Amino acid sequence: MPNNNALLILERFEQRGPVRQEGRGWKTRCPHPDHEDRDPSFFLYPGGGGKCFSQCAQYWPPRELASLLGISLPHWDGGLTLSELAEAKGIPENFFGSLGVANGYAGTGKQRRECVDIPYSNEKGEIVAVRKRLRLEGQGRYLWRRGDHPTLYGLPYLADIKRTGKVVLVEGETDCWTLWHHGIPSLGIPGASMWQSKYAVLLEGLDVYLWCEPDGGGDGLLKSVSADLPNLRLITAPEGAKDPSELYLQVGDGFKQTMENLLTAARPFKEFQVEAFTEEARQSLATAQDLLDSPELISKLSESIEVSGYAGDTRPAIMAYVAISSRLLRSPLNLAYISQSSAGKNAAVDAALPFVPETNYYLVRASSPRALIYNDEEFTNRIVILTEADSLPEDGPAASAMRSLMSDGEMSYEVTEKGEDGQHHTRKIVKKGPTGLITTSTKPLGDQASTRTFTVTIPDSVEQTRAIMHVHASRADQGLPELDFSAWLALQRWLELAGEKRVVVPFGHSLADLVTATSVRMRRDFNQLLIVIQTIAMLHQRLRNKDGQGRIIATIADYREARSLLDEVFTTTVSEGATPAIRETVEAVRYLSPTGNTVMQIQLMSELKLGKSVVHYRVGRALKGGWLVNQTTIKGAPAQLVLGEPLPDGNPLPHPDELVCVENPESDSNLRTVPEIDQGSNEGSNEDFNPIAPNSGVEPPGFNRGFERFEPIPVSTTHTTALVKISEGPLPWDPFLDEEKDNEPNVN
Repeated sequence: MPNNNALLILERFEQRGPVRQEGRGWKTRCPHPDHEDRDPSFFLYPGGGGKCFSQCAQYWPPRELASLLGISLPHWDGGLTLSELAEAKGIPENFFGSLGVANGYAGTGKQRRECVDIPYSNEKGEIVAVRKRLRLEGQGRYLWRRGDHPTLYGLPYLADIKRTGKVVLVEGETDCWTLWHHGIPSLGIPGASMWQSKYAVLLEGLDVYLWCEPDGGGDGLLKSVSADLPNLRLITAPEGAKDPSELYLQVGDGFKQTMENLLTAARPFKEFQVEAFTEEARQSLATAQDLLDSPELISKLSESIEVSGYAGDTRPAIMAYVAISSRLLRSPLNLAYISQSSAGKNAAVDAALPFVPETNYYLVRASSPRALIYNDEEFTNRIVILTEADSLPEDGPAASAMRSLMSDGEMSYEVTEKGEDGQHHTRKIVKKGPTGLITTSTKPLGDQASTRTFTVTIPDSVEQTRAIMHVHASRADQGLPELDFSAWLALQRWLELAGEKRVVVPFGHSLADLVTATSVRMRRDFNQLLIVIQTIAMLHQRLRNKDGQGRIIATIADYREARSLLDEVFTTTVSEGATPAIRETVEAVRYLSPTGNTVMQIQLMSELKLGKSVVHYRVGRALKGGWLVNQTTIKGAPAQLVLGEPLPDGNPLPHPDELVCVENPESDSNLRTVPEIDQGSNEGSNEDFNPIAPNSGVEPPGFNRGFERFEPIPVSTTHTTALVKISEGPLPWDPFLDEEKDNEPNVN
């Protein structure tokens, strides 16, 4: 029996025209006023929501659908009961009871309402988490108990699943219930972002099938699961069926046969991967080839950034592009843009973003670093961009998480939670890398953070300010030209799909001998320098030789490009903040104080021809660095400046002509290797694929064995008791299976 909302909506549809029952729902004409639905294409689900499968291609929750039909639904949010859930999913209520799913409550006081408690248990049947379902539709449908540690759903039945030799991985519990109800072995992943590598060990010896939902979360889930289970097979969902539960509601009694057909047609992930990668990589290469084959790639990037409206020196913006490109390396780059307010720190970073796909980075504006840990985003091979990070913590757990991101390329965070036993337990949350960081701030980062980043400064000169004003004038006068970024986006996509990511630097030891070693922080900074060189070589890889292992061989030209970009960056970083602007200010004090007399800021404003705020910012940085000293002892009195500690030496990076390139004698670096992509290959990538030929008709060994006989062991459990030990004997839910147990297929 449909719930009250569904009955009201169904009644309205019956008033509008013919309605016929189909599967577990009803088929009728689409209610959208702009859709003249002559051939009924709208499906009404038992829960009251509905979907148009033709022109609109849209799903409407019950209340939105009621509004579309011109009726009102009662404003009652009393929660959700097991009977309502069972009706909406088309599964008998006592079937849920055999799984330990029960009615429960969530909230306290006036917020207390009914919900459905879904126990998550380990292989021993011990409850480790309870997920509370609060409603059928909309946001906030689920709530975990405080301190819970979710795992795969259905682990108490793992031994039975292993006897079948195969398992279907789905997202969430609803699809598990649907598959179990039809005798198909499955396990549920609590959410698209909640797969953990340790789950792969539990599935050893099984043929694993994955139903990948057609949305962004499904793509992320596929990426995570395939990394740990490369031999899994993908189920191609029928058009219009997001998940097995929705498919069941649409086809009704034909669900089991439909699922078996889908499982028979499931293909290896590698097969999809090769087909998709080779075709997309071929298209990406065709679009980006002029850039990839150009020795002037960085110069073209600089010109495009300038045309797009960035004023002045483009190196800060190019550094952001290089940092984002370095996400594909084992250790990405970390950058900190430090300048006074309104100098253009965020503008430099933003100028690089149109040249890379949005999936390459995760942009956070004015958010707590702790929020990065608790969200559902994946950061593997991405750069986290944290703007206006003046509040970046130096101490505490959140600071530790950010340091682990900058040092280890992944984010880890330990949180203390109170468990069901009343004791406090420590849980470690890890966001897999490699991940890099770009941050902007008006103040230098703390000691522990600054030694893990390169510092990029924005010029604050009169010339830079005037150049910015001219860009604004051009925008107001004739507007800026619209650029086509497709080639740049295709370049990054090709690097992901078919580009080589391993780079050797044959002159690395020569560089290590020549770079200054007086600063301890050089132990980290030197590696950052190598990362910039490797990234530039990776961008130019079609013009570079490969060694015997297929790795890109960086050249002196790559170092020359890196040195040009890092001239001021490296000098500022290793000199602990002595930017060219700070050096200019200190030298102005030296010029105005030939006899050691004190210098006022107003004198500096006149000498440097800069405004008060700019000079004040520079002087403050120079005082903090110790290169200037304020001899005023009266609080609030004008500063009286004299010279302090000597400025560090200039550019610590050696000239390219000083380097000696020592090639690996075993490398095959005399031949120019330009990777070409052939159909069915992924040349230039890190993985070799050996797929089964598509549409070969080859089924996985023993495919038909066991699906008919999988029957989840029922458990007498509630949300407060542990699952009982699995026992032998007949199963109480056998009547819900479509076939008798005697119909097990012969596998011989």
